[in-house]
Amino acid sequence: MLRMLEVYAKNAGSSLQSELFITIADIKSGNQETALLRLETRIGSTMLSDIVRGLLAVLRGDQGVVYFEMLAHDFKLVEIQRLKLIAMKRPGKVRKYSFYMLGCFMLMYIVILGMEIMRAMGKLF
Repeated sequence: MLRMLEVYAKNAGSSLQSELFITIADIKSGNQETALLRLETRIGSTMLSDIVRGLLAVLRGDQGVVYFEMLAHDFKLVEIQRLKLIAMKRPGKVRKYSFYMLGCFMLMYIVILGMEIMRAMGKLF
């Protein structure tokens, strides 16, 4: 678990990275369970609490594969909901470009139909 936290700390954001370095130092100097619980109380995130709960269960010897699969699924749903909220906040920008695209498609069809009608009219007369 220590190696996993060290690798993740290199790729994390600056604030989480500093918290992870504190936790890594706490793990090296003391108990893993108390270090994880301190991380949980310092951050105060429900999603991180779920991760810490799973890690503590694994440290105690439980099989956590199903738990982490369900947790990954739940996190994916939360991310999708967050992206939908961001998309709903920007409908004006999207709508403007959608109307431009609709106009281009209609202009394309009108020009093609007009050309074919003119060609057909030339054959009739």
